[in-house]
Amino acid sequence: MFDIDYIIGDYLASVNGQPPIRWSEAREVWDEGVLHVSDLNACPRQVALRLRGFPAAPRPPQEARKFVLANFQHELLYRAFDWYGILIDKEIPVPMPDGWTGTADMVIDEFHDKSSVDGNTVNVGDSKNPVAGAKKYLADYPKPEDILQVSVYSAFLPEIYRELEGQTEGQVFYLPLGGASRGLSTRFPLVPKAEVMERMRDLEAVRDDIPDPLPLKVFITNRREYTRKDGTTTVSGNLYHGTDWRCSYCRYECPNRKAADEPVFLGKTGTKGLSELTSAGHRLSAEIGEFLLRDAVG
Repeated sequence: MFDIDYIIGDYLASVNGQPPIRWSEAREVWDEGVLHVSDLNACPRQVALRLRGFPAAPRPPQEARKFVLANFQHELLYRAFDWYGILIDKEIPVPMPDGWTGTADMVIDEFHDKSSVDGNTVNVGDSKNPVAGAKKYLADYPKPEDILQVSVYSAFLPEIYRELEGQTEGQVFYLPLGGASRGLSTRFPLVPKAEVMERMRDLEAVRDDIPDPLPLKVFITNRREYTRKDGTTTVSGNLYHGTDWRCSYCRYECPNRKAADEPVFLGKTGTKGLSELTSAGHRLSAEIGEFLLRDAVG
């Protein structure tokens, strides 16, 4: 798999650092009244409230700047891939079932370095823009939600691109919003179409009922992994009890709002096990144990 930074760097050198960037005309206009492919990874309650037109808080002002920077990086990637000769199409409206909408970033012909499992090199690609400094988290990529999104596009795009028929792999390219952080190319098996359809049917239930808020959960911050001399791995970090990460993006009235802003500190985990447990940490010791076990398994 190629190095995405070298591809972009070579392209920029070919245009003397002045890429002729213009927004794609096909870039999706957000419709609040339908289900979007990205909703499959959102909080179902947020989706239900949006579909019903509930009042929402204004978006943070920095989101507009992030949106522009992310759009620029998308377009830069399209230009570089087109120059490299692997871009087939970009910003493609996906033929979705009624009540759904989605736009795939790109269809590319990229598997030049090594044939895919089924020999088909045409695949669906997506571009994501994590925050600057995200390099230390690249081991967590590709994220399950990004794999699912590409899998949905791959399930329906063969209606337009027959070359995608039977493709079992997809790609996501991560370009952090900051030039100092390296980009990352990922490649993965697609989620089967039957599972994709089941996930879509599950979300469609929000049209009839407003789900409960997401449950509070144990999570870890400042997570670090250390490999000992005997080959075992130790995880260290700060443990909290609070909301799902999706609550941070919520713009609706919800009981989770305060918990999202003020998670409860539980204690620390590290080479010597749990330490500095608070009273809340002691009460939730069983849940902490279950979380650490799941985290260790990955």
